Amino acid sequence: MLYCAQIRSLEGDLACEIEEIMRTEQLPENWTYPDIQPRLLEEAGRKGLLWD
Repeated sequence: MLYCAQIRSLEGDLACEIEEIMRTEQLPENWTYPDIQPRLLEEAGRKGLLWD
């Protein structure tokens, strides 16, 4: 399952299991689930769910 959200602001402190938030122009090379995540993003793009 893939969830999409439009983020308008971020809190200063991370109060969850996320260690770090990084904004990049390119997708990461080391995926947590390399066989699944690229396919999910491909499908989201095909359905018009991704934005700049």
